[in-house]
Amino acid sequence: MSSLFEAAKSGDATPFAEGRLQFRPVDRMSNATNLVVRGRVQIQVRTGSVIAVVKLLTDRGFSVESACAWLARQLRLPTPEAFWVWVEKNRLTDGWPYGDTPFKRCFATEYVANAQPVQLDRLSDQVLATHIKLDDALLARIAMYDALIGNDDRHDDNLVWAPRVGALLIDHEKAMGGENMNLFSTTPRPGPNYLLRRLSELPRARRHALRPTVNSFCAECISAVERIPLEHVASTAFLAEQMERYLALSVDRLHEEVSQALGFSELFNIRRNDVGTSLQ
Repeated sequence: MSSLFEAAKSGDATPFAEGRLQFRPVDRMSNATNLVVRGRVQIQVRTGSVIAVVKLLTDRGFSVESACAWLARQLRLPTPEAFWVWVEKNRLTDGWPYGDTPFKRCFATEYVANAQPVQLDRLSDQVLATHIKLDDALLARIAMYDALIGNDDRHDDNLVWAPRVGALLIDHEKAMGGENMNLFSTTPRPGPNYLLRRLSELPRARRHALRPTVNSFCAECISAVERIPLEHVASTAFLAEQMERYLALSVDRLHEEVSQALGFSELFNIRRNDVGTSLQ
């Protein structure tokens, strides 16, 4: 095969630009469950190459990461640019997780230099808004996104920031059921996710000010879920069917879940000129 790009079906519309890992990875960034490498990637639609973080995931992990990246892009959330990268077995000296398969299409994102954890609990609201570019409205959008995809794994290491870039969301392969839960569980989530719980502790007026954001973002989520090309994003037809069912159920209850978590029913008596104050 003259090019790994030929492995893709001719004429298929791909949701992400595709590329191939060049030479050997710069370094390994393995986590507890998956092999992750950082290396130079040649992207089809670009002149030159980029440094990317490439994740060698299971088919399920690849599908979920791809779906979450597509949704984040449609919802205009801050994430590194995503790619699909073909990796050859001989690029790795050891640890190839795909048996005798000679190459595999993997999920990757552009490497962001100097990215570091946001550390929400250690920073003031002013620092978050001014330096991290993470204000109440963006935090609410991220919290609702996590609720939509069923991500209860948001923590300092996957909410990062970089100078001149601001906050970035990464690592969503554990969404839509999680590695240690029933796949694509349709039962109601046990409670608000980490960021929704954090928002629920804001003063009443600041929560009230989030109503327009909640309403508009929920509408955006409905539109995005209706348009997501799961037939191209998912590795198998079975995964596509299950992901479609999961997202349909999730988006249907999103507004109610978020409104309940933020206590909107208790905020009906907040006056317009109170918004932005520190009412408790």
